[in-house]
Amino acid sequence: MNEEHPGRAHIDPRLLNLMDETDGLSWLFVDKLKKGDVLEIQTLNTLYTMKVVNPFEGEVLVNSNGKTITEETPAYIWGTTLTGNGNMIKLGKIAVGLRLVIFEGRGQITLSATQEVRVNGEKVLPKSVNPTREP
Repeated sequence: MNEEHPGRAHIDPRLLNLMDETDGLSWLFVDKLKKGDVLEIQTLNTLYTMKVVNPFEGEVLVNSNGKTITEETPAYIWGTTLTGNGNMIKLGKIAVGLRLVIFEGRGQITLSATQEVRVNGEKVLPKSVNPTREP
């Protein structure tokens, strides 16, 4: 949130600190993806594969190598939780180090912390720093 925003005066300083810390993160915006793109979200425990059905709604078909989702399942990407428990969500955004929240038929699922994100097999998060090349 902008340092000069008048609403800052009404927000708990601990939450302001959390919000400010996330401003410097690199984000993947779900609505910038295309129908048919394949997301691979590696969390601490599981690899989730999500085929984008409708990027503007966050609609995906999700599968994983974990225990919670074991077959292709319709779901929605809500966004990334800043607090870790499914509230205070940056809607439609994914960031490394934070927990992604999805919704599928059984309800809300908060994944463990995102470690890496690939789109169509290409790593997009965390962003790599290219080493300096000599001519």
